[in-house]
Amino acid sequence: ICIDKDRVILGTNKGLYLYDSVSGKISNTNIVKGSEVKGIVECANEIYVGTENGVFRLEGWDEGAELRAVCIFSGIVNTIISDGDDLLIGAVDGLKRYSHADKRLDAYLSVSQAVFSIYPDGEFLWLGTSRHIQRTSKKDGHTDHTVRIPMPKCLQTDNNGNIYIGTDRGLLRYNTGLRRIETVSNSIVWDFCEDRDKNIWMATDNGLMRMRQESLFNTLPLPDAYTGEIYDKMLLDSKGRLWLGGLQGLLLVENYNNEDFSATKFSVSETRNSIPHNKIRNIREDASSGEVI
Repeated sequence: ICIDKDRVILGTNKGLYLYDSVSGKISNTNIVKGSEVKGIVECANEIYVGTENGVFRLEGWDEGAELRAVCIFSGIVNTIISDGDDLLIGAVDGLKRYSHADKRLDAYLSVSQAVFSIYPDGEFLWLGTSRHIQRTSKKDGHTDHTVRIPMPKCLQTDNNGNIYIGTDRGLLRYNTGLRRIETVSNSIVWDFCEDRDKNIWMATDNGLMRMRQESLFNTLPLPDAYTGEIYDKMLLDSKGRLWLGGLQGLLLVENYNNEDFSATKFSVSETRNSIPHNKIRNIREDASSGEVI
């Protein structure tokens, strides 16, 4: 999902759709029609779409005219992220960097394996590839950490410089000082989120987990009706509320750092908080209105 003023671009497994929140109308843009969208990123005031067939820059977005797509990379894409004014592309044939200033695409940091996840960490990049995770310097391309964990789902660092890896085998922590892998939890971790107090929250196949700054873990004791549910998307909004999405609907957690936190469920079967579908694939906040989409 990408939000700009009253317009929302939706990436689906069949291309891009445009939603106008004023008129309430949704339309097929005919851009990358039939292609699965892997990500939509805003970089240097431009919008880029990564698909199974390549990466495209959207034009006409600011003009309010019909959108046009300009291909900047042809190939199968796994993930895209922005890093300053650069667009980083994780593709099946390695890592690419597109410079917005130079409008130039290059192979980046001599990474030739398929890249599934990218996490910027200051002057370094953590990369999850088909063979391992690695930490590589952006400056000289030197890799100082390599750990054999193929195809991680998500990556997140802590205050001590360690890296947490969400995998199908559970949550792993790589201790960069000891150069050692530790198993933290057997739960499958799908997404990470950091709150204002620098606590790290994890959406898992067994509910919600929290890691405090001092690396202490606990599972949030959700009401019995919500325990055991699978959550794979998470959003911390501007009001400090935590939104969780998964296969059973949407869960809103307020005052989550206090003993008296509250949880509100949104699903097809809820009478007061009914939504049209239980499967939540993405959650975003409109920065101008504060509405959650």
